[in-house]
Amino acid sequence: MKKSVRGYFILVAICSLLVMGGILNLIDVEHENKSEDFILIVFFGFWMIFGVYKIIKIKKHNTSIKDIERKKDMEDELLNIIRAYNGKVTPIEVAAESRFKINEVEEFLETMCSKGFGRIDITDSGSCVYVFEGFLSKEERDSSKSVFNI
Repeated sequence: MKKSVRGYFILVAICSLLVMGGILNLIDVEHENKSEDFILIVFFGFWMIFGVYKIIKIKKHNTSIKDIERKKDMEDELLNIIRAYNGKVTPIEVAAESRFKINEVEEFLETMCSKGFGRIDITDSGSCVYVFEGFLSKEERDSSKSVFNI
């Protein structure tokens, strides 16, 4: 769930104005309550820094959520393309069918193979073909048997 930073922006804006006002009062030669101004600058300065900290933390959190969502979308899209090619693809084929760059696709395919979900075959011309045998046809699924009946 994305978090909003609107309230913290308001906190930072108000505290910034109050800190600037306190600094102007400190600079003013005719103003006499300098210790009170200093205390207010420290107090509102703390809340301003706290607001900036929370904004940064929320922005990082929201960015990580976007990254997770993007990876999930990428995985879904690329697996659908691999299924459409009956589990045998090249990175260029997948990239041409998707909205992702070739290096992103290649990294995804390499990761899937390194996790044991597929393998890399080499054609006679030397091209790499990524093979994923986990995609079963309807006939293969229908003809499956229970492990207890084998």
